Order: sequence, then structure tokens, then C-alpha cells
Amino acid sequence: MTPTGRLTANQVNERVDDFLVAHHAAVQVNDGGRDHGQIRAFNNRTFDVARTVPTIILRNEDFGRIWRLLADQRDVQLEVERREPHVSRGDDGLQHRWRRSPAPTRPARW
Repeated sequence: MTPTGRLTANQVNERVDDFLVAHHAAVQVNDGGRDHGQIRAFNNRTFDVARTVPTIILRNEDFGRIWRLLADQRDVQLEVERREPHVSRGDDGLQHRWRRSPAPTRPARW
């Protein structure tokens, strides 16, 4: 805690992670929070997949649309494709490589 008795940003993030893991969340959805559709992503702070759930970051506009739908008490469903990491150790330490999923089939009319 800070001298003022508030939680630090890391403490808040740890509590959010604990809550999501305890409630078996599939993913955490974050707002990119940047203009013009820019997204800035960071790695998993813990490097331990048992202590946090995967995170997706949406463009600010898309996150805002979901927020407004939820504020209007409308149901929102997200379809998320989750890829499990394939971990291999190289000479320079731990390296993550993602398994490729089969390419989705495209509808006849796009």
C-alpha cells in the first residue's frame, strides 16, 4: 500500500487477476485506450499462466461499443480463439512460440 493507504497499481492488477482466475474467466478484455485504432500490448507480468487469464486488447472504439451495450443492459457475446503456447528453450533462455491454428474457412460471400 502507498503511504496514503491506497493500493498500488500492481496490487490492483494482482487482485483483478486473482478474481478472474477464481471465477474461471476465459479471457480478460482490456481497452486499448489509444486514438485512431492503435493498440499497445504488454506481456504477462507474472509469466505464470496459472496466476492470470489470457488478455485481449480491443480498439478503444470497439471497447466503447461493448461498454455502451452493457450499459443499456443488452447481452454481449464475444467469440475468442485461444491458442496455447508452445514453449521451447533456446541458448538465450526461454522463448515462446505459438502453435498455429488451422486457418478459418472463408464464407463463399465475404
